[in-house]
Amino acid sequence: MALKIPKWAQNRLVHDAVYWEPTGADKRGRMIFGAPTQIKCRWQDAMVLFSGSNGEQMLSTAKVFPDRELKLDGYLMRGTLADVDSDQKPGYGVDAYPIRALETHPSLDGKQEYHVVWLQKKVVSGKVKGGG
Repeated sequence: MALKIPKWAQNRLVHDAVYWEPTGADKRGRMIFGAPTQIKCRWQDAMVLFSGSNGEQMLSTAKVFPDRELKLDGYLMRGTLADVDSDQKPGYGVDAYPIRALETHPSLDGKQEYHVVWLQKKVVSGKVKGGG
């Protein structure tokens, strides 16, 4: 059973974001995503050194506190569903960032929790790619 986000944290989720959940890979190994979903969050543009899922040190683009648990390698875009076409995929004309690390923090009594995701632009051959 998923724990609920604390009420004090819910009141601070003042931003909208669009989330693409990774659902698998195609025959060529490229990530497949579900339909975009609008979520509430607290979005902080922040350049902070963090450890990715593989332990590699990375510099964040943003730190986001979402209203739900998200998946590694999913994508987030600040905005609403009205800002994207339903068939648009992240990395193809959509200003979205890949989720590079996840954190879950329980309350002191263990009955509630909140989530944090770290976003980072892709870097290919020394050049930044994807996300804005």
